[in-house]
Amino acid sequence: PGSERISVTEDDGGPNLYLASLPGAGRMYLMGSGVPQPGEGRVYHVWGARGRDHELLAEFVPLDEGLVAVEIPWGLESFDRLLIAVDPSDGPGRPHRVRWWTPATPAEA
Repeated sequence: PGSERISVTEDDGGPNLYLASLPGAGRMYLMGSGVPQPGEGRVYHVWGARGRDHELLAEFVPLDEGLVAVEIPWGLESFDRLLIAVDPSDGPGRPHRVRWWTPATPAEA
């Protein structure tokens, strides 16, 4: 109750991916389906961005059939935007190839 469902944007209209966030709860959930495997030696990283600073929040590889359910132990209000990137599995210092993004504060309906 009270949570917001925020769609995550991909330019080519790809898989159904969204964030569930409860303001002030200090955590959010990334959920979706149809997310492709990132490729050999790669993973998806969820990054929180504040201006030019990036903080790695979570790492995941989709389950069977591209299912994603990831708890992120950070509140959405801590960031300007979130980025989901395909990165090398050894962990880069910044997002490598951004596939999805969302502004941290959704537009008012």
